[in-house]
Amino acid sequence: MKTKIIVTTLVIVTLGAVLIFRDFFRKKEMITSIKSFNGIDITKLDFSRETQRLVHKNVSYEIKITIEKNLQNFIKNEISKFKPYYASVVVINNQNGEILSAVGYSGENREFNDYLSFSSTHPSASLIKIVTAADLIENSHFSSDKEVSFLGRATTLYKYQLKRSGGRELTFGEAFARSNNPVFASSALKFSSEKRLLEMANKFGFNRDIVLDVDVKPSSISNAKDDFNFAELASGFTTETMISPLHGALFSMVVARNGTLVRPHLVREYQEIGTDAPEYVNSPVERVISDKTAEEMAQIMNLTLEKGTARKVFRTMSKKLKSELLMGGKTGSITGGLPYGKRDWFTAFAKPKKLKNQGISVCVMIVNDEKWIVRSSFLARRVIEYYFSREFNLALKTTDRSKIIKYYGNQPKSNKRS
Repeated sequence: MKTKIIVTTLVIVTLGAVLIFRDFFRKKEMITSIKSFNGIDITKLDFSRETQRLVHKNVSYEIKITIEKNLQNFIKNEISKFKPYYASVVVINNQNGEILSAVGYSGENREFNDYLSFSSTHPSASLIKIVTAADLIENSHFSSDKEVSFLGRATTLYKYQLKRSGGRELTFGEAFARSNNPVFASSALKFSSEKRLLEMANKFGFNRDIVLDVDVKPSSISNAKDDFNFAELASGFTTETMISPLHGALFSMVVARNGTLVRPHLVREYQEIGTDAPEYVNSPVERVISDKTAEEMAQIMNLTLEKGTARKVFRTMSKKLKSELLMGGKTGSITGGLPYGKRDWFTAFAKPKKLKNQGISVCVMIVNDEKWIVRSSFLARRVIEYYFSREFNLALKTTDRSKIIKYYGNQPKSNKRS
């Protein structure tokens, strides 16, 4: 009897230790660190304070970060309503690359964190279709209205769906909006190549450092093992392609910025205490796709909201606000990653029609355990509504040009709508 008790106790203790170490190493893999910026140690940034003082080599600096406190708090309140298993919401100012919000949440611990939004341990799922579509449009002259066909179900991917021709017909834009796996897999096999897709992925930020002041493990996409694996990579029907929620927002940024990418950053400006003027952070701009390709991408991403997988969520959005914005998005879902669970992705851009500005990009990742708590597209819609109802209307109504510049970057001298 004593032996059984001892054995049972040892088993319980061992399992407890395994769980503790598992959680420790799992969190360690997800955690990313903030770099030193121009030699200034900013590892202790507090996302709740816009202005902070840090000391470097006995010299005091005042640093202003890009996080918008009101937006950050709004997102936290929205997540708190649902308490999902895990969640991350990232908002980027497309004009200058400022990270306006980066909220991570653990439902296991009922707490918010700063690292989940920057961790590249999440399968990209169908978000990779943005990269594949950009490649096909840029290099194979695909367009939104190009006719394509597929066999079987749109959500599956089997070898027979790639080998046979015929089947149901639709346009390429509809295939993107409805996240059709066989269309993207077969189109990549017939009209693209592994080399081309990987080159486009690299332009979109895969396998390289894309953030100025956050030490993010690069998003990764690997070489294909065979033709079918290449089809899986192109359609997102794999757990091998990994991204961060921050990177998910960059996908939309490229489209919103007419084909260019500006590297995101957390530091807005910094100044040595006692000096006259602060130094501002300017991110480098990279050309990813042509203007024409970006325009076509904007059209098919808008179809996701109008006729595709996010139509139900955006159907109930304010018509007045919708009429003022150009928007597009992409959904994705897959099981896997770290933390393990079923991921529900949504990346989107929203920008004003009547102000010459690229607006914001939003990426929401919800990790579900047993229950499906809230749609990522719904949270993204709430963020867009909050941001533009508050800030966009302020900019349109105000006669103070400095406020317009604050929220939308430099505009023409006239405050009239164009």
